[in-house]
Amino acid sequence: MTTISYTDGLGRPLQTVQRQASPGGKDIVQAFSYDELGRERNRYLPFALTTTTGYGAYVANAHSVGVYNFYNPSPVPSPVQSQQGNGIVRTPKPLSVTGFEASPLNRVVEQGAPGEAWQLPDAGSPNSPWHTVKTDYSANDQSTFTSAISPNNKGSHLVSRYKAEILANGTRQLSLPGTYGTGQLSITISKDENWKPAEGCVGIVEEYKDKNGHVVLKRLYNKIKDGFNIDVAEMLSTYYVYDDLGNLAFVLPPKANPDAGMPTQAILDDLCYQYRYDARNRLTQKKLPGKGWEFFVYNKLDQVVMTQDANQRNKTPQEWLFTKYDVQGRVVITGIYPHPNSSGDSNISTPSTAVLTWLQDYSDQQTNLWESRTTANTTPGYTNVATPQGVVSAYLSINYYDDYNIAAKPANYAAPAGASSRTQGLLTCTRTGILGSATRMLWSFTYYDDDGHAIKTYEQHNLGGNTPNYNNYDAVTTTYNFNDAVTSTTREHFTISNAGFPQLTVANTYLYDHMGRKLSNWQQMKYRTMAADTKTLLSKIEYNEIGQVRIKHIGSTDSTNYLQNVTHTYNERGWLRGATTNDNLYNLDLRYNAPDNGIGPQYNGNIAQMEYFGKNGLNRGFRYSYDALNRLLKAQSNSGLMDETLSYDKGGNITKLNRTGQPYGELSYYYNNSNQTNQLATVLGAGFTTRGYSYDANGNSKTNGEGKFISYNVLNLPSTVTQGGSTLASYTYAANGEKLRNVSAADGTWDYIGGIIYQNGAIKFIQTEEGRAMPNGTGLYKYQYDLKDHLGNTRSTFQESAGIADVIQEDDYYAFGLRQLIKDNSSDNRYLYNGKELQADLQNQYDYGARFYDPVIGRWGSVDPLAEISRRWTTYGYAENNPIRNIDPDGMVVTDAYGNQHSESAEEAQQMFRKFKSEHDGDGPGDGWLKKLIAYFHIGRSQPRSTEEAREGAQLKEDLGVIKAAGDKWEKGIDDDVEYVPLVSGAWKMSKGMDKNDNKMFFGGLASGMIDGFGGFIGPEMKSFKIGEEIIQWGKGPEGGKQTIALLESLTKEGVEAMKTRGLEKRRVLEMLEQYIGSTNRPRVMNAKNSNLKPRIELLEKILKLWD
Repeated sequence: MTTISYTDGLGRPLQTVQRQASPGGKDIVQAFSYDELGRERNRYLPFALTTTTGYGAYVANAHSVGVYNFYNPSPVPSPVQSQQGNGIVRTPKPLSVTGFEASPLNRVVEQGAPGEAWQLPDAGSPNSPWHTVKTDYSANDQSTFTSAISPNNKGSHLVSRYKAEILANGTRQLSLPGTYGTGQLSITISKDENWKPAEGCVGIVEEYKDKNGHVVLKRLYNKIKDGFNIDVAEMLSTYYVYDDLGNLAFVLPPKANPDAGMPTQAILDDLCYQYRYDARNRLTQKKLPGKGWEFFVYNKLDQVVMTQDANQRNKTPQEWLFTKYDVQGRVVITGIYPHPNSSGDSNISTPSTAVLTWLQDYSDQQTNLWESRTTANTTPGYTNVATPQGVVSAYLSINYYDDYNIAAKPANYAAPAGASSRTQGLLTCTRTGILGSATRMLWSFTYYDDDGHAIKTYEQHNLGGNTPNYNNYDAVTTTYNFNDAVTSTTREHFTISNAGFPQLTVANTYLYDHMGRKLSNWQQMKYRTMAADTKTLLSKIEYNEIGQVRIKHIGSTDSTNYLQNVTHTYNERGWLRGATTNDNLYNLDLRYNAPDNGIGPQYNGNIAQMEYFGKNGLNRGFRYSYDALNRLLKAQSNSGLMDETLSYDKGGNITKLNRTGQPYGELSYYYNNSNQTNQLATVLGAGFTTRGYSYDANGNSKTNGEGKFISYNVLNLPSTVTQGGSTLASYTYAANGEKLRNVSAADGTWDYIGGIIYQNGAIKFIQTEEGRAMPNGTGLYKYQYDLKDHLGNTRSTFQESAGIADVIQEDDYYAFGLRQLIKDNSSDNRYLYNGKELQADLQNQYDYGARFYDPVIGRWGSVDPLAEISRRWTTYGYAENNPIRNIDPDGMVVTDAYGNQHSESAEEAQQMFRKFKSEHDGDGPGDGWLKKLIAYFHIGRSQPRSTEEAREGAQLKEDLGVIKAAGDKWEKGIDDDVEYVPLVSGAWKMSKGMDKNDNKMFFGGLASGMIDGFGGFIGPEMKSFKIGEEIIQWGKGPEGGKQTIALLESLTKEGVEAMKTRGLEKRRVLEMLEQYIGSTNRPRVMNAKNSNLKPRIELLEKILKLWD
């Protein structure tokens, strides 16, 4: 990979060329140009040369001729959105234009994008009529809100001045002494590509900051119908209230109606976010809407050692989740501690803090702060001197580092040839508890090579559901190429019934092109000692010259004849435009800004129209309309048989859902406390059995609405489903969130082992990258392939029959996932909507990993584990009410249709539109470089089309340092409220895990992901000076997110001293701080001030402040 950068006399990049980097071996060129003030006003798309003989040479007129010839070669056909023969979209405008403020500040006021529809024809204005992203800057005043829609209605800039008083007992008391004076707050005003000047404030997003840099208000404007069916504007405000020490104390979402006056205590408890801190500014209590209070206990190093939620507090004795560390600050043990002589406390709003206070006082007196390894052949294999030292009712996880000298290590899990002894600092073994058992745990070993690659892993499984047996395990051998890409995996699946040889062997081989783009995935099965099955090519991928997937070939044994070829097309912005199969098994057509049938165009990435065709009568067309908050209002089907119409309250809770073609016609939703909560009370409808709901102290729905009662485990995942005294289903989970077993009274026993699914003790199927493999009873397997839409919904399932593709299942869905079966002859494929498993015992809810989703009512059954990412909306809403564009890969983090997200604020947009700095040039325009450029231009598909692409998309987000916060808009990090930043990044690690077809939730993935949660591309540096070693383990276990919150918010001098004793040098802190501050000038989708870098910079500054 050879990269050549050409610069001008001022050191600015003029052109970057990567030699023969395209799939066809042609040079890829990125041209730069500057205006008279040195600003990069025009930003061009990368392009490939027409020959393979460029050899990295400078390309004359690249930005004025070359890029245009590539994207709009002569002769020009009509329409301009048509695809060229090489799979590149044709556009006469392969550039985005930036409009700058006419001032020395050079602030961005308008930003276009590639394609004629998104061009900026003039100098730029925050009030232009073009389909661009616009930004304005202002200050607050005393203007009040009026609902009349007109060009002159700019909304209200009157801001209530909430305060949080610190009381003697450490609680925070909310008050409202008045409003902010004129000019006391700065405002950034954002308008997306759909904004219309004639509608004034409708569609505008405002962010208000005080003089300390705190975000105190985020305000949005919507358009609704009033009582006379007249369009009026609606103002939705989210207030952030800080105490005198700058700690976030309250968040008041729109449904709390904070503009109308001081919320009552009942409103605070049901709809708002509340935080309390101790004298050292450590978060000690937290309450989220719909949940009871959560408590936190710390040791002297400010490490979280115990946490408790409301369900645990309601038990007698009260339970606490505990965490223990080693001398390096790494998590070694997590478990459940029952506090002696304590009684259950069922008070959700005002629980007693007596036990919390006693435990914190006790922890403050302890001098032993970590555990050490022992040689005793007992669980857990560590000392028991740190808090708590009492009786443990269950171990959730035990981690071993640095070596494999573990006394109780099973002999089966021996080191392979080539295993390295250089494992200092690496996680070598984990024991994971099985929830519901005090003693049952599963072993996991990882062996590395000298480069730190995991070359062999052993994972004990729980087939049969009894006491774990050492002979029940999977052994996976992995090989890598010099670019660290996986080239092969061999999985040997052992069971106690076949000691000495595998029950099943699954071997995968991966091929890549010269730039590291994945080309193919071969798979071969072997049953026991029988001869291996025929090697099958699951998929082969062809790319166009800028690296977009052009054709995906599916299902072959000779790499020549394929069961299906799926051709993808894109629009100018890289959004998926269509996918067609050669046999018309499933063809998809997505339209954004150019729909037909009279529906309004969407310029911001919302899908205006979708059509799809398939076999067996699957022929649908839909038109979609949205409100100014990008929530789906109406889905109109061509047939009129699958229409949906919706309305919402200020919190995003559905209030009405009308469907055609189903017995769920017109549904009305009623919420508890006179609709002043996010929790459902009843759902009513003509011809619809009334559904009633109740919730536990953690906000989990205790009923499915139809008489089935649900109990939950410590992870807030379903444990049992009962009705009329009978158990209909019971679920078994590992402590890391992985579903191990489901025993169903009607459906038998299902065991889940990393994608190998058993039913009643026999293998039912094996999940693959493209679908699943079904045993045929003779020791061989027959592959079934899934064709999915842009959201990952399984639409058509086919298999080989007489050399051709035979469709065996077709599914259709309403907008919010309610299934319409077209054909089913597939041995019951249950992985359907978003590729998630249907739960027959719960009226066809879907298991997303972190939560279960009910498509009948379009809501989750539990509170979002990462609700703090987007505090404006209900904690039970699905995909931010835009299920046509958005998905929720694991039930925690909403992702929109792009590989990258538009920012919510103008300040973030500022950073997005800055030119590449010289330190970025050295990255080279390779595959990663090209992906960054594509993302830099807001180019990305309208959702991953496969689990493989979802994982690649997640990796791209990490490469860019972009953490997708929520739906269509960014929930930016609040300056002094950074507790959720690592949660988001860790969640992306979990999302990647969830994209694997193994039902793993990867709570433990927070541990490996936390290093990125602490800073995108700065993870390696953090790790190098030991903070990373502490952070990387901080997310281990189900309470990992809570622990991370505490670390970022409560670093003290004692904590810094502990870091120094573990090798942290001041020189390194200064180097990193300089590096990160320099990195804030990089062109990032998220502004560093509110992205991962901002809290990292603040942390380093705090470390320096506390150093001496």
